[in-house]
Amino acid sequence: MKREKHSDLLPLGSLMPEFSLPSCNFGTINSGDLEGKGFLILFMCNHCPYVVGSIRTVNSTVKKWMSHGLTVVGINSNDPVKYPQDSFENMKEFAKEIELCFPYCFDETQEVARKFDAQCTPEAYFFNDKRVLIYHGGVVDNPLDATRATMNYLELIFERYFNGKAFDDLPVGSFNAEGCSIKWK
Repeated sequence: MKREKHSDLLPLGSLMPEFSLPSCNFGTINSGDLEGKGFLILFMCNHCPYVVGSIRTVNSTVKKWMSHGLTVVGINSNDPVKYPQDSFENMKEFAKEIELCFPYCFDETQEVARKFDAQCTPEAYFFNDKRVLIYHGGVVDNPLDATRATMNYLELIFERYFNGKAFDDLPVGSFNAEGCSIKWK
């Protein structure tokens, strides 16, 4: 599914929605307790080929920028009844296999995905130090096989943001999230 438009519910300039979710690898994550100079909320899951194809690149990219103040939270909102590969237990295995460097949370009620108006996986929301949404879109230009990507959107955004450069001149509309739809209950 190629995402053709950004969320109408959470446009750029919106404040980060509050949430408190169990993670499979870092305990309970409460958005109000997050600290950092920038916050990436990444909707993802275990089975989507777009996530599987790009997660190692995402993980290495965010690992690099965490030393600059980046805080990252991954969220799986898929229905684990219809998609058992996305269960909390399988999330633990996925996080361990990938060696995720950030919390991977389970949104069992799908309430958090609805607050963000998340549509697909992977879908990135980047908030500045004041928790204002400044980027919403994809992670790389070839999420099915990030080794063949020509542009790492997250690297580009983080490089500019953490080095104090503007990125409002970037063609952000072309950075739409591309991936599998969230599997709603």
